[in-house]
Amino acid sequence: MSRRLLQISLIVVLTGIFYLPSLQNGFVWDDDQYLHANQAVQSDDGLTRIWFSHEMPQYYPLVFTSFWVEHQLWGIEPFGYHAVNLGLHIANALLVFLLLEALCPSLALAVGLLFALHPVQVETVAWISERKNLLGCLFYLLAIRCYLNFQAGAGRRQYLLSLGAFSLALLSKSITATFVVVPLLLKWWKREPIKKADLVAIAPFAGLGLLCGLQTVYLELYRVGASGDAWRLTLAEHLVLPGQIVWFYLAKLLFPVELVFIYPKWILDAGSPWQWLPTLALVVLGVSLYRRRDSLGRGAFATYLGYLAALFPALGFFNVYPMRFSYVANHFQYIASIGAFIFFAGLVEGSCARLAMRLEWFAKPRVRTGLAAIILCGVSLVYGVKILDYSRVFASEATLWEDVVAKNPASSMAHNNLGYLYKKQGDMQAAIGRFKTAIATDPGNALAYNNLGLSYGLLGRREESRAAFEDALRIDPEFASAYNNLGLLYLNAGDVARGFDYFSRASTLAPSMLEAHYNLAECHLLQGQPGAAVEALQRALALQPRHSMILRKLASAYALTGQVERAAALRQQADQLDPPGRLP
Repeated sequence: MSRRLLQISLIVVLTGIFYLPSLQNGFVWDDDQYLHANQAVQSDDGLTRIWFSHEMPQYYPLVFTSFWVEHQLWGIEPFGYHAVNLGLHIANALLVFLLLEALCPSLALAVGLLFALHPVQVETVAWISERKNLLGCLFYLLAIRCYLNFQAGAGRRQYLLSLGAFSLALLSKSITATFVVVPLLLKWWKREPIKKADLVAIAPFAGLGLLCGLQTVYLELYRVGASGDAWRLTLAEHLVLPGQIVWFYLAKLLFPVELVFIYPKWILDAGSPWQWLPTLALVVLGVSLYRRRDSLGRGAFATYLGYLAALFPALGFFNVYPMRFSYVANHFQYIASIGAFIFFAGLVEGSCARLAMRLEWFAKPRVRTGLAAIILCGVSLVYGVKILDYSRVFASEATLWEDVVAKNPASSMAHNNLGYLYKKQGDMQAAIGRFKTAIATDPGNALAYNNLGLSYGLLGRREESRAAFEDALRIDPEFASAYNNLGLLYLNAGDVARGFDYFSRASTLAPSMLEAHYNLAECHLLQGQPGAAVEALQRALALQPRHSMILRKLASAYALTGQVERAAALRQQADQLDPPGRLP
C-alpha cells in the first residue's frame, strides 16, 4: 500500500510541477466561442440552452456545463479553467495507472508517467477548449474500469455504471465511441473466448456510439462547415492517408521534437507507389504481431489494434474542420496514446527479459522489471522537461500563432489569425499584410479574403473591400459572413435595397447568424416596414435573449407599430442588462 501511494504521489507531483507554467496562460483559439464570448455559458438560463438547443459549436453539453459552473465560480478568469484542465489530466493519468495496475502491474507506473508527462499532451491540457478531450478521456477510462469489473463477475451494477460513464464520455467528445472495441480486445488479450453474450452486452454501447458519431459527422459537415473541395478526397487518397497519419503520430510519441499547433498539410499523390508504403507497413506490422501473438504475447497485437481503433475517427475517413489546414494535430491522439504507451513499455520490458536470458546476474524478475521501469520513468522525465517550454506557447493567441509561423511559415491559418489579432489592435497595415500572406500561401482561403475586406473597410477603402468580399464568395459561394459584410458595405453607402438582398442571403445560409437578422431589421426600418423589422429582431432575440442592443432596437420597432407599452417594457429590460450611460 505504501509503495502504491508513493507511485500515485509521484504521478500527481511530477505532473503538477511540469504543467505549472500552463496555469499562467490566457485564452487562445476557439476559447471565445467555447467560453469567454459564449452567451449561453455566461447566462442564467445557460444550462437549458446548452442541453436543449443547437447554439453550441458542437453538441458536447457536459463540456459546456463544466464551463457554465466554473463561470458561476470565477467568471472569465483563465487561471481557474486551466487549473481544472490540469486536475482532469492528473485524474486521467491516475486512472491509466490504476487500469494498468489491474492488467499489467509491472508497467503501471511507467505508462502512467508516459501518459502524464508526454509533451504531445500539452495541446490538450494547456488549451481550455480541449476540455472535451479531458472529460471524454476521464469517463472513457471509468467506463473501461467498470466494464472490466463486470466481465470479472461483479454483476449488473458495474455494467450499468460502465454504460453511464460511456454516455457521459460521448456527451463530452464523440471520439470516445471507439470504446466499444476495448472490452473485446482485452478479453482476447486475456485468452478468454468471445461469446455471443459478450456481443449482446456491448451492443447498447455500439448503438449509442454510432448515434453520437453520426451526429458529430452531421454537425461537422453542416454546422462547422467541413465540406467542399478542401476536404474532398478520392478513395485511393482515403487509403493512402491513414498510414501517413499513424506513422506521423507514432514518430511524435517517440521523438517529440518540433511540436506545433498546425502542422504542414501534406500533398497526397495516390499515384506514387511511395505514398502507399506507410499503409502497407501498417498492414504488415499488424499481420506480423498477430502471427507472433504466442511468442511476443497477445498484448502487442491488442494494444496495436486498440491504438488504431482509437485513432480511427481522425484518420481522414470523416471530414473534420481542422483538416482544412492539416491532416494531423497533437490533441487527436490524446486517448489513443494510451495504447501506444502500453505497446512501447511492453517492448522495453520484453527487451530487458531477452537480455536477462544472456546475463545470469540479470535473470531475477525484480531486477529486469526494475531496470525497465527505471528506463521508462527516465524517458518520461526527459519528455516532461519539454512540457515546461511548450506550455508557454499557449500563453496567448499571439504566442501561439507566432510559434506556428516560426515552425510552419506556409500556414495560411496562422497568418490569417495573426492578421485578425493585428486588426483587433487597430494596426490595419500589419493586418492587411498578414491577410495577403495568408492568401498567397493558400489562394483558397475565403476567410482571409473576408478579413482582408473588413480591414480595407475600416480604412475607408471601399472598392478594395468590396473586391475582397467578392473574392471570398467566388471561393465559397455559401460564405454567409461575406454576404453579411457586403450587405453592410452597401447599406453604409445608402443602397438599402442591395444591402437587404445580401442580408437575406446571409440569414438564409446561416439562420443562427444574429448579425444578419439584426441588419435585415435595420433595412426594414429604413424602408418603413416596422412590422417586418419586429419579425427579424425576434429571430435575433431567440438566438441571444439577453442582448441589450437587440432589445432596444426591438423596442423602437414596436414603438413605430404603435405598441408603446411593449416597447417600454423592452427598454426597461434592456436597461437592467446594460444601464444607460455605462460604458460597455
